[in-house]
Amino acid sequence: MKNIKLATLFALVAFVCYLASCSDDDVVVDESNTNQQSVTVYDTVRTTIYDTVQVVLPQNDYEGLYVYQLNDFLQSKIDPTLYYNIKILDKNPNFDTIRFSLWDASQIKVNLDLRECEELEEIRDYALYYCQNLIKISIPNSVEHIGKGAFYHCSSLQEINLPESLTSISANMFDSCVCLSNIKIPESVTEIRVRAFAHCRNLREITIPNSVTTIGWGAFENCTSLNYISIPSSVTEICGFAFAYCTDLWYITIPESVTEIGEGAFCNCTRLQDITIPKSVTEIGDYAFSWCTGLNWIRIESSNPPTISQLTFYNYTGKIYVPSSALDTYKAANYWKGLADQIDVW
Repeated sequence: MKNIKLATLFALVAFVCYLASCSDDDVVVDESNTNQQSVTVYDTVRTTIYDTVQVVLPQNDYEGLYVYQLNDFLQSKIDPTLYYNIKILDKNPNFDTIRFSLWDASQIKVNLDLRECEELEEIRDYALYYCQNLIKISIPNSVEHIGKGAFYHCSSLQEINLPESLTSISANMFDSCVCLSNIKIPESVTEIRVRAFAHCRNLREITIPNSVTTIGWGAFENCTSLNYISIPSSVTEICGFAFAYCTDLWYITIPESVTEIGEGAFCNCTRLQDITIPKSVTEIGDYAFSWCTGLNWIRIESSNPPTISQLTFYNYTGKIYVPSSALDTYKAANYWKGLADQIDVW
């Protein structure tokens, strides 16, 4: 039964592709319109109206349809020059999951509105993977989970609302969404997972809510337009390469809740000028600040030297400021003593 559930939401995205035989006006649900033609494809009904489009999920005993079944049919109906606003009308009470493995019919430009699908609970892994002309998507608050890679490489995606019931930003969820410039993360989210926003090269600002405890491996890697970020006091771990290659990042605050800074966490942040590491941090990974060519100084507030390796400050030539009472401790500590010429008091 669960496997059958996996199929449904993918079908509705495929119907978006089928809309191209209509005009490029806003899509409105209008079941009473008499100027309409109904087409049944793989148990899925699509209604074409002269100026409006209605996508209706069928009344049936199963809970899903696979979009890839429709691709050959849809390809012949696409007009890639048009821009569509699509509204999905949920007529299947069992419809609670989007599942989609590949949307070949990706030329159509689409704003997708799912807000009337009030029973929708889940958008599965890779649901809208590589839908390169998806411009905007509206998601109902009934959605509790969005799977990994759900919007991977949606390279035209500019706007999305995340439901307030969401608890995590899954791995690769927005990886390579190069047109996404800002996004609001709900207060319900506790974890930003692996490469969630990696390669979002147009992402300029993002607010991490005070509910988040972990910023995953490569979460914001190569977000080359991100210039400022404040990490909330709820975060305890900044994982490896979390902000690596954020070449426009010039300022970041690390709260005293953080205990570990992972390998390469800030490597190649070439515009970063200074950074303060709070006394709560007990471990700093390899290459954490390597190739930060604009970094002038690092201030470490702890009197107990954090655990580092020979590679933690590889290629870093700036000053490392420590408490005056701990200067000798740092210069004698394992691996820190190799940085003695760079260590000074603040």
